[in-house]
Amino acid sequence: MRTRNRVLRAAASEIVQSGYHGTTLARVAARADVTLGAVSFHFPTKQALIQEVYRDGVKRTSVAVASQAGDDAEPLQRLADLTLRLASLLLNDDDPTVLACSRLSRDDPTGHFAWRDTWCGQVAGLANRACDAPTALGACSSETIGFLVRCLLMGVEAWAVHAGADHHAALRQLAAAWRQAMPGGHMEAEG
Repeated sequence: MRTRNRVLRAAASEIVQSGYHGTTLARVAARADVTLGAVSFHFPTKQALIQEVYRDGVKRTSVAVASQAGDDAEPLQRLADLTLRLASLLLNDDDPTVLACSRLSRDDPTGHFAWRDTWCGQVAGLANRACDAPTALGACSSETIGFLVRCLLMGVEAWAVHAGADHHAALRQLAAAWRQAMPGGHMEAEG
């Protein structure tokens, strides 16, 4: 099981760096420091390996989204919290699986790897509730709020792949951005 997990992590790192088309079983084997036979034993094809990385990342994302679903905080605060939670998954140095899902989703013109679908529904629901809340300021647009969250997370994705990027600083900056955009909001950067 340890070899399988090492191969999955190596594949996720390779996907982040090289994308779907640049990832090969041989490169994954080298990154995992295992033989090509060991990779093929667990994952007979590149597609099987990629699918497992994607499933694992979607599972991790779904757990994070579900953990934000039952909170009693204001909808906009919950949306900010969800954004920060997703960002912390993307910036996880120890487990690049979610970032690999994001890369697969971004690179896939067919829509087969639709990682963003894992969280976009929750974002839309929270944005709608935020605009319907009595505390909503002025002309509130749930579409604009949803767009903001997508842009913030795309920025985090771009930040995550830069060598030497300070991921903790990125989370602090994201929390600070939400604090400025949401008077009275309280954000604590995870990690």
